[in-house]
Amino acid sequence: MLCKNHTKFFKQSARAFEPWALKMVDASSKLQAGLLLGNLAEYGSYSQCLRIFTETEYGPLLGKHCFLKIWPSKKLILQVLKLNRIEDRERFTQEEMFALGWSVCVPYSCPVQDVLNHFNKTIREITVGVDLEITLDENYCRSVLDYPVLDFKEKVLLFFYSLFILIGIIAALVEIYYDSDNLQQVIVIFSAYRNCKKISKTEPDGKYDFFYGLRFLSSGCVIMGHRYIMYMVFPTINSLDELVWPTSYSSLLILGSSVSVDSFFLISAMFVSMGFFDYVEKTGSFNILSFYMVRYLRITLPLALVMVFYMYLVQFFADGPYAYDVYLLHQKPCRDYWWSTLLHVQTLINPGELCLYPIWYLSCEMPFYFLSPIVLYPMWRWPKVGFTLLLGLYLFFSSFSFYLAWTRNYDGTPLPVTNQLLYTDYFKEYYVAPHIRAPPYLLGLLFGYFIRKYREGKVNMPPLIRILGWIISFTLLVVSLGGCRNFYQGDHKYNPLEAASYLAFSRSSWSLGLMWLIWCCMFNSGGILQEFLSAYIFKVLGRLTYGMFLIHSIVQVYKGGSSKVSSHFSNFNAIFDGMADITLSILISFVFTLFYEMPLVQIQTTLFRTKSDNAVKRKIRIQPKN
Repeated sequence: MLCKNHTKFFKQSARAFEPWALKMVDASSKLQAGLLLGNLAEYGSYSQCLRIFTETEYGPLLGKHCFLKIWPSKKLILQVLKLNRIEDRERFTQEEMFALGWSVCVPYSCPVQDVLNHFNKTIREITVGVDLEITLDENYCRSVLDYPVLDFKEKVLLFFYSLFILIGIIAALVEIYYDSDNLQQVIVIFSAYRNCKKISKTEPDGKYDFFYGLRFLSSGCVIMGHRYIMYMVFPTINSLDELVWPTSYSSLLILGSSVSVDSFFLISAMFVSMGFFDYVEKTGSFNILSFYMVRYLRITLPLALVMVFYMYLVQFFADGPYAYDVYLLHQKPCRDYWWSTLLHVQTLINPGELCLYPIWYLSCEMPFYFLSPIVLYPMWRWPKVGFTLLLGLYLFFSSFSFYLAWTRNYDGTPLPVTNQLLYTDYFKEYYVAPHIRAPPYLLGLLFGYFIRKYREGKVNMPPLIRILGWIISFTLLVVSLGGCRNFYQGDHKYNPLEAASYLAFSRSSWSLGLMWLIWCCMFNSGGILQEFLSAYIFKVLGRLTYGMFLIHSIVQVYKGGSSKVSSHFSNFNAIFDGMADITLSILISFVFTLFYEMPLVQIQTTLFRTKSDNAVKRKIRIQPKN
């Protein structure tokens, strides 16, 4: 009844040109231009609607913004695709890709079902003969009364996060004031001053300087690729252009660069292998507890801080028509699957509901790390057995990847162009699956063995070998990046052998090409590329990459969730926004690394170092080679 009275009062006020009523009319969607080009979401004036307030004889009237979804039929979708001359139209017929968003501003007192019934009737009257379905979820209606409010738990969390920063600043002031090397360990651990010096230190790390540049540039490629994905996930006024974009050569740098993730698998495995053989050769023993716990805590403690922030606090930074979509897609999985996130088994337990979606990487890399002694120990104790085992595992996982791609008819595209990417079977069961990602890691374990074996000596390569090596390396890298272009062409005929071969071996191809680059740089044969990757700026930025990895998705996702208008997709806009993402991620990651990551790492290191002489350890004794 209250809704009916408020609606009647609104109509009377609108006819009388009352400012608040005109604002309510103005805040609702009108038929937008560019529907046939993919301008599918009309946000209305979200902020103007939520600011509406007036007193009436029936009580206060507040504005409520509701976001209806209008679902077209498959037949209508095919007609629109045909108008835009998009080939292979069957690939893009998911109704979820083409749902229209329509905003209405109504009195807060009106129930969701009444709003749906009214506009369902209105929209059907103006679209006679068009097969549409209209839906409205109450979570897509919002007023100023629905803004989140900090509860006790969230206030405690805010205090906890602030406490880290406060302690870091106080410790820094104490260290600067006393300027002594005899300060208590706790002050040194938390001191923002000392941690800042560690981040910005200029001392060379010898042969490993170029890894900083490699890590940072690979991280930048990942962030830039995720920015393009955000353009698929959130509305654009030319979304159908995104379906044509993959056919261009410029798209290869983004779509093909999904292999840049394999750079991290390769490098991580390489250092694990080198560290393992260094340790067992010096000590003759293998501390299982230390091997597992140090790595687990090093990776998981910073992750836990970001995850908890994501679970309980990040909603205070997002406000827009798509805020609930962000909750469903990103925040809710963290609340439902926090345990699988911390155990690094997301890709096995909940691949379709990933908390902090980029950290699917950790759900592959951490199990690889835990299982690596199964390969590394035989490589040390019984080299022939170890190398045979590693080769057998590599062939098995590569063949299994090929088999899955073949039997499931994957079309060869490394990243399907759809706003439903995270829900596709390809993404859940193939792209993020550990058994698909294992080959580059196994290559890294083998590569680390040979790097360690030759790193102390001088490797002399004849000029012809160098030239040939660079040609082969460059070819492998280019084929890995650009080999996917044909699969995006509308007139390309599906060939299961071609598609399965690319999906199964492109990541190994990329890893092999990168291995030559690393080998040359390790032995000072990298030339100008080595000098560039070893630049001082990359040393600083390279120390922030873990924080960037954890944080950048929050920057990107909540920018989309807070948008009040659709964006325009183009390479320039995507690169511009991607550079902004990288810059913001660097700034936030600097604070995160300074006050959170580095103190946690140093606490962990101190505890293990203190207890290492007294704790009872479980060891595997390793005999020297005969």
